[in-house]
Amino acid sequence: LDRIPDIYEKLQSDVIAGYEGDPAAASVDEVILSYPAFLAVGTHRIAHELYLMDQKMVARLMSEYAHRKTGIDIHPGAEIGRHFFIDHGTGVVIGETCVIGENVKLYQHVTLGAKSFPVAEDGTLVKGIKRHPNIGNNVVIYAGATILGGDVYIGDDCVIGGNVWLTSSVEPGKTVEKKMKSKPDYKNNGTFKLFLMHYKGHLGLFALDMCCAMAVSAVDLMFPYVAKKSMERYLPEGMFKTFFIVMSVIVIAVFVLLYNKIFAVTFDETFTT
Repeated sequence: LDRIPDIYEKLQSDVIAGYEGDPAAASVDEVILSYPAFLAVGTHRIAHELYLMDQKMVARLMSEYAHRKTGIDIHPGAEIGRHFFIDHGTGVVIGETCVIGENVKLYQHVTLGAKSFPVAEDGTLVKGIKRHPNIGNNVVIYAGATILGGDVYIGDDCVIGGNVWLTSSVEPGKTVEKKMKSKPDYKNNGTFKLFLMHYKGHLGLFALDMCCAMAVSAVDLMFPYVAKKSMERYLPEGMFKTFFIVMSVIVIAVFVLLYNKIFAVTFDETFTT
């Protein structure tokens, strides 16, 4: 019972963090009554105290109830400081040994997890060790970021950009972001590599392939209109569609046979590795 005033104070700071941290929040009441993050964090505040009292089953049941209701998974063992806010919240995961400072803000799909699980000599997982990261004060972690490892510390006043993958510590005051490549990486693109292998040293083959493709496309677009006008004179009414299907099958079959006959050796040479 002596922990209730501290829990209440932390919850008040969490509500203020939600109201001040989200421009869409019209009032404090809206944060309390409708924000999934407040339900998840509020439940965690109580569950964490039960966890520290060694009532781990009850604490776990409470955290999983909030998880089902909100999509936010906070292990009751995680230590979270005051003025904590999760914007949107869906998909957030906070592990058991995670330590989070004060005035921290997370966005959806952030994972504060474990990098790997040590295994004992008998093959079982080693339990009771530090597995999850430490987050300093005044840190913002944007959507989709993943931070893994018990030896990772994110310093105070850091900003972690969206979709960042971190397994090492970050010095205070730093901004970490995922840089997009300015140009497509054709060299490491498997499809493009296959394309180059096929046509390398065979410019004539490439030109012929392009001509065949354009010719087939042109015939495919024009043949129904041209043929219909000329063939309607000689075919009984209703027979044109059947005639067109049969002729299309024959043309495609001949084209495939000739294509494979002419270029079979070339294909074998270019695709061999």
